[in-house]
Amino acid sequence: MIPKINVLTTPLEETTHPTRTYKINVEHKRVDNYTDAIEAVIQSMYLIFNTERYEYPIYSWDYGFECKDLFGQPMFYVISEMPRRITEAAMYDDRVIGVQDFTFKEKGESLTVTCRVVTIYGQFDWKVEVTV
Repeated sequence: MIPKINVLTTPLEETTHPTRTYKINVEHKRVDNYTDAIEAVIQSMYLIFNTERYEYPIYSWDYGFECKDLFGQPMFYVISEMPRRITEAAMYDDRVIGVQDFTFKEKGESLTVTCRVVTIYGQFDWKVEVTV
């Protein structure tokens, strides 16, 4: 005797979950209340860009920002790599649609990259500084 099984016939709908999360107060080094929407994405970018990619086994290999291997490299190489690395790191968050408008400012052995992060909630400017 073969058992009869009710098969799911209604289509599944994909829903987006709220992005409400704990708010990190970096200045006072503690968690304060909650944050949501674009502020939560900005906090996510802060965490991603302050985590070296491939460094910590607790995170997936897709999480974080590759920066360590740029030390000692020629500035032209670093400038050519930064847009790709910044975009890869930011796109880990599924609320990010894209990264655009890169500008570069060299000062001695440091490079400051400014870009615009476009999210489902709006856009904001992001700055990444690396020392080579």
